[in-house]
Amino acid sequence: MQQKLYVCGSWATNDTNLFSMDPTTLTLSKIGVITSTLFGVAGLSFADGALYSIGISQSGNKRQLLQINPNIGVGTYLQDMDIGVAQSLSVNSDTVYYISQSQSDNTYSLVTISLTNKSQSLIGPLGPTISSVGGTFFDSNGVLFALVTVNDKAYPNNNGTYLAPIDLQTGLANITTLPFNPTNAPTAASLMAFTRFGSNLYGIDNQSNFYNVFAPVGTLSLQGQIPYEMISGIAARNE
Repeated sequence: MQQKLYVCGSWATNDTNLFSMDPTTLTLSKIGVITSTLFGVAGLSFADGALYSIGISQSGNKRQLLQINPNIGVGTYLQDMDIGVAQSLSVNSDTVYYISQSQSDNTYSLVTISLTNKSQSLIGPLGPTISSVGGTFFDSNGVLFALVTVNDKAYPNNNGTYLAPIDLQTGLANITTLPFNPTNAPTAASLMAFTRFGSNLYGIDNQSNFYNVFAPVGTLSLQGQIPYEMISGIAARNE
């Protein structure tokens, strides 16, 4: 079984294109336009062969869950994501997990959507010291990780950027594990999307730089820059 990488454009550039990408040469092959009725898309995640993304409205605040046909690139509306403002998503089996930012106090929480009955549930906040959130992914053991930046005024030694395991029952981010070292932390903070590809964990930042992420030791290895203005999502598919 082989894996294939897919990437999508960014809401920041009003781009909803879907591409396949060679992980060695970073060459892109356009598949199609996900949607022409929304301002943009953010994030990609495969589950059981189905591809999902966040659709962003013209106003920028309304989010929609989209299912994308990976063969032609066309996205189909599934439902609104209306608890806060969805930032990133990862899908595991029949459940969508997304990080939502509150418009009232800018805190971040874990939210789920059941793909079976379309019910939406607020699980809980990631934590009071989380100042920003980047990409998310599930590891091979079914653990959800999120890139979080910590700004803790009471305990400044905790400040930094982490790939934090997220408690699926409470939403709490565990910032005691997998911190990026100070050299890599500023770059890591801009990582917008992750995907597991074979034994590798890949990440893309907001300048379309493509990295191999070595989470246990908190380092990044730049593989190159994708020849596209901005990429907001990456996902691997078994084929």
